[in-house]
Amino acid sequence: MTSSGSIRGISLYIHVPFCTRRCPYCTFYHVPHSSPLETGFIQAVIREIQCALSDLSGDIRLQTIYIGGGTPSVLSIESLDAIFATLHSMTQCRKSFEITFEINPEDVNKALLSYLKEKGVNRVSLGVQSMAPRTQRGLSRCPPDINDQAIRMTQDVFRNVNLDILLGVPGESSDELTASVEAMCAYQPQHFSVYCLEAGGDAAPEVKDFITRVDSDRSAEDYLYVCSVLKKHGYRHYEVSNFAQRGFESSHNWVYWTGGEYLGIGAGAHSFIDGRRYYNEPSLERYVSSVSETGRGIQIEDRIERSDLILEKMMLALRTDEGMPVAWVRSSADVVDSLVDEGLARISGRRLALTDRGFLLLDEILLRLSEGQGGSIWEA
Repeated sequence: MTSSGSIRGISLYIHVPFCTRRCPYCTFYHVPHSSPLETGFIQAVIREIQCALSDLSGDIRLQTIYIGGGTPSVLSIESLDAIFATLHSMTQCRKSFEITFEINPEDVNKALLSYLKEKGVNRVSLGVQSMAPRTQRGLSRCPPDINDQAIRMTQDVFRNVNLDILLGVPGESSDELTASVEAMCAYQPQHFSVYCLEAGGDAAPEVKDFITRVDSDRSAEDYLYVCSVLKKHGYRHYEVSNFAQRGFESSHNWVYWTGGEYLGIGAGAHSFIDGRRYYNEPSLERYVSSVSETGRGIQIEDRIERSDLILEKMMLALRTDEGMPVAWVRSSADVVDSLVDEGLARISGRRLALTDRGFLLLDEILLRLSEGQGGSIWEA
């Protein structure tokens, strides 16, 4: 690794594409798990970590690590050992830095939790989705009693636990959603990630049947309801999809929203390094082959024009409760006033932030602000 004498903070995301079964709503890249595929994948991940970090200039410090998927918890202890050993040998880490590991509730056991804690993991994300029996069956997820056992067992070991909530599930009643969310709040986890199903888009054929039954208006209603409930329970709504007890906001995700550098490892993983945005081709077979030959996955450049980069900067800022400086859109004063009057935005000090209703209309709001600037965004 070359060194220019400067300390450089990098966040690392490792995408584990394996799943034991496909959830009918999931649009993330994944492949069925098997031991032979896992062996080849781990060898490729280790080599890509080594090559990617060696290519970076400066004195590298990992500031956060996030191991997600897919289902990272299907990996063997031997595979996890290899990943953690490589990370520890390649880089130094900032003190008290965040390491998140996603776990399928069905995979939770005391041995795995103890192992992860021993390796330095200090934040666990559980893909709970719902505590309603009928909803879980419709999502092809485990029964609520398995979720309950997984949450309690995880909280016995970790003090920073995230629970996923999925909204807009076709056929779920308002009473089922209410009971489910209140049941999750009773565990008092440190963090919630709330995701809305959306109709339309370029869904893969295997999920299209499910997605076509999603009612976007119902998803929006569910979102506003859950926002109000979680706030009532004392959670800070610090980003469109994320709620946290004070001091437990996700450090890794803040890197994305504030324009920090992050390195994605694995098939389909995205990176933003040296001002360059790219992602690995989402094909496990071609990923393993490419890393074997070149040390890196097949990178697909995500080219963005300067005007789009400025819009993206605005979008990322408006995704958070801190918002952006009003000065960024100083020529759109009338639009800003209208957004406030419509209950879609608020002004605090010299910053413009969106309300919960505004979060639902983020794309439309960005367009209105851009048009108010005459199609160009002034950057502070």
